[in-house]
Amino acid sequence: MSEPGKAPRSRPGAAAAPRARARVLYPGAIALLVGVSACAAEDQTFECPIGQRVESNGLDVCVIQETGIGVVTRSKVCPPEFPFLHTLDAMLVCSAEAQLPEAVVTDLVGPQPADACGGDCPPVLEEVPVEVGPARAIAVTASALFFVDAEGALLSRVGGATEELARVGEVTQLAANEQWIYWISDGGRLRAATYEGDSDASLDLPIDPAADLAADATHVYWLEGKAGGRTRRLERSSGKVQDLGAAGGGVELGLAQGPVWWRTQDGGVRRALASGDGPPDDAAVSGAVALGTGPAGTFIAHESGYAWPIEGGEAFQHLNLPVGDTPTYLAVGVSHVWWASAGIVARSTADGQVRVIAPTHPGLFVSGGGRVAWSRQGAVMVAPLD
Repeated sequence: MSEPGKAPRSRPGAAAAPRARARVLYPGAIALLVGVSACAAEDQTFECPIGQRVESNGLDVCVIQETGIGVVTRSKVCPPEFPFLHTLDAMLVCSAEAQLPEAVVTDLVGPQPADACGGDCPPVLEEVPVEVGPARAIAVTASALFFVDAEGALLSRVGGATEELARVGEVTQLAANEQWIYWISDGGRLRAATYEGDSDASLDLPIDPAADLAADATHVYWLEGKAGGRTRRLERSSGKVQDLGAAGGGVELGLAQGPVWWRTQDGGVRRALASGDGPPDDAAVSGAVALGTGPAGTFIAHESGYAWPIEGGEAFQHLNLPVGDTPTYLAVGVSHVWWASAGIVARSTADGQVRVIAPTHPGLFVSGGGRVAWSRQGAVMVAPLD
């Protein structure tokens, strides 16, 4: 820690930055933010891990002039000149550009072998700008990200390039598999297109308003209708629509190996066999506020602020994940459970290692293809589930 009245130490070999505003000196710089734990409680001074302290918009910052790497501050607020927020190990990183250069990551934290971070290293985040935001709907697969912007453009992100595929209007439900993108149009019709944007003229299915939409390799699923509604699925090869049973006021779908799960608006959880054989049954659950399915099992987030598995999840069986006072989303991988609540996106391992991934409360949060994606102001963030 710096002592009162003394300048913070610079990293060896770093050039000393003059005391001036970073916005003027270092356009395009990278900004680093650290929390209150980096501050002395008595005097609230802090030590710059790199560079020398300067000032930017009233915030204490650290800058290395020769590399343009900046900002370390206890405020947890990005200066306007560094609007893009990333999470890098224990640091919050703000940058002037949407992408955080790999060279900058290496310069700041160095190589990150698994044992350097307790066997649970932070994921590499991809930040995809949404020029006309916020995103209205998002879907993610192993190879692609899709989102609908505020003007109704359906865009894809494949291989680092963002491309507009179609104009779809005020779409709020989007789903995808490794071949097709699905959405429900303004007029309540189920539509589809390829990754290249070629529309499937054979699919134009009228449906009642849907609360959620999901897809796997062979079928599309949705929660349809009012006054409780129905859970339905479409077999793509035959065009056959199948009724899986009463949704009971379903609001959120989850696809697992075998059953189809959905959460109801009164906090219950129901499931039906994807084959449609037999009526749906109710899980012994109440107070559920989020549902997540994945390789590790089916999980719920509860109104008490904890999450746990209701099917599978043996490795997590004796762990109540503290997901905050207002958990809103869950995503489940092989070895991690992700959630969003109380202004954070976080994840946990089965042995209880909790890591805050991003200090933001997403507007949307989805998973698919071993990845998770969430929306924030001006961007969609993507990360591997495990």
